[in-house]
Amino acid sequence: MQWMSIWTSVDFIVSLKHSPLMSQKFTADYFDGRTARKQSVSVSVSREGLHFALESKGDILWSFANIRLQKIGNNLQNLRFEYEIETEEGRFVESLIVTDRDFREVIIALAPPGFSTSLRPPDLKRKIGFALGVLLIPFVLYALWISIIPSIARSLTLKVPVAWEEKLGDTILGSMSPEESRRNAPQTQQALEEIVARLLATDPQQPYKIKIHLQSDSLVNAFALPGGHIIVFQGLLDQTDSAEEMAGILAHELQHVLRRHTTQAIIRSVSIYLIFSTLTGDVTGAMQTVLDTASNLGHLSMNRSMETEADRDGMLMILKAGINPAGMIQAFQKLDDNLNSDKNQSSPDDLKTESSSNILKYISTHPLGAERVKNLQDIARNSAEKNYSPLLPDLDWKKMIEREFPKPEKKESL
Repeated sequence: MQWMSIWTSVDFIVSLKHSPLMSQKFTADYFDGRTARKQSVSVSVSREGLHFALESKGDILWSFANIRLQKIGNNLQNLRFEYEIETEEGRFVESLIVTDRDFREVIIALAPPGFSTSLRPPDLKRKIGFALGVLLIPFVLYALWISIIPSIARSLTLKVPVAWEEKLGDTILGSMSPEESRRNAPQTQQALEEIVARLLATDPQQPYKIKIHLQSDSLVNAFALPGGHIIVFQGLLDQTDSAEEMAGILAHELQHVLRRHTTQAIIRSVSIYLIFSTLTGDVTGAMQTVLDTASNLGHLSMNRSMETEADRDGMLMILKAGINPAGMIQAFQKLDDNLNSDKNQSSPDDLKTESSSNILKYISTHPLGAERVKNLQDIARNSAEKNYSPLLPDLDWKKMIEREFPKPEKKESL
């Protein structure tokens, strides 16, 4: 059996040596790497490499181990083989260019697999596999976004120092609410600060210095920024009828600060880009994306779990502070009623206008609904805290807002 195996191997080697593939010759253009002049040569292929002859050098063998293969354009039949040589004059890269279609098949048949892999056309299985891989990318990204990314964002947020949040918040504030656009309303400012002080008294260990900023804008909204900034828009103040209603909204926004929801949302929003940037080493681009995303915080919405948490803990803060919870419930119910009214009374074109979309803008970042209001009612009903004291009892809330935020007078038409 051993002799038979040896003879079989010998026959195989002899058959390779006399293979028709090895005897085929192909026309190629040879460049010596010193000048642009080309020479026409005849090339053959063996297991060792490429064979050709030059008048000045005689027979030449380029071993596959030292050849660099370059495809010319997208045409697989135009091949360029480069071979580096070292002479007394220096190092030069010689090259052979072969355009014969059959030459590629001979290379695939005789060259080592690692050398000829790039020349092999993708088979059907590889094409299908690639297509399936491309189709799966959106589903993988969706899974990352829904489950993995939020978990990573929560973990990273806990490691962010408060001082870093404050610097980020200052940067966002300068972009979202520049000083020239802020409203100077000293009585309203003082009233809001007194409300915040009463709410924060329920959590004396919290690390943030809360700063309230009034914005002259009809937008019905309030934003909690990283580090303790809260922007309150005039449009939202116009919607409130009492200090208790405003306290409910501020309690909700304070929870976004204390729970670091905004910082977490920013990290979540840029996390996929940060992953790719980390892999590619583009640290500068990653940081710029963080700043760009933070600067567009108005378009950054909290997820449902964050809003639910801010609702629940905001209501618990209201109750612990001894503030009547009916104010918070009324504020959120009013916003929900106004949303439904806008939807019913406005055409799709009307909803695109500023006047009829202010409530919708609040909803886009603070999703409301009957279920949400009911949850607030349930928390208040089941609470053991029933001793409420008036909030700013000597203040006429509506008159203060009307005085410091007067609405422009309508001009009568002639």
